[in-house]
Amino acid sequence: NALQRSQANLQRLAWRVEDQPEATELIAGIQDAQDHLHALYEEVREFAAPLRVQLDRCHLGEALAKTWEKLHAQHEDREVRFRQHHAVALDLYCFVDPFAIERVFRNILENSLSACSDPVEIESEFSETEVRKDPALRIALRDNGPGLGAEQRERIFDSFYTTKTRGTGLGMAIVTRIVEAHGGEIAVGPGADQGAEILIT
Repeated sequence: NALQRSQANLQRLAWRVEDQPEATELIAGIQDAQDHLHALYEEVREFAAPLRVQLDRCHLGEALAKTWEKLHAQHEDREVRFRQHHAVALDLYCFVDPFAIERVFRNILENSLSACSDPVEIESEFSETEVRKDPALRIALRDNGPGLGAEQRERIFDSFYTTKTRGTGLGMAIVTRIVEAHGGEIAVGPGADQGAEILIT
């Protein structure tokens, strides 16, 4: 409610001084800070709220492609290549919460875009595996960024851990909660010579 009141007053103030460029510029700076604060609040609220998943039959390859398409604005001006790999006969249908699983994919893809310098290469690979002796799908998401240091590999899924100057450090903690709510597992993969690899099962 406090954020909404602040937003309403900012808009009214902007209308009153729209003929004053210096004041308008200052208001734009306040608006940027307000938007950042709202994003932080939403992330903390999402982390604190009870997590309930509504399962539906979902094609994970299509869900991943849809998530990437929604990130178009974040990479349209960059040199980026995104590829998916899986055996032709592999069944990519799973019972998941489509909205929640897209949240998982989005967070990992955004991290890759943030960490990598152009040209960016992000690839996914689907394979069959098991979770507690039940058949499962594993999605490996890899990028060609600087990779993860020893501390990052150990703490990447911890709440409030971040190496970014902006953010709460809750993104991967929320991702972990979502994956575990599906009875799945998430881990840091061995990766290649460079880049990061996240394994979702």
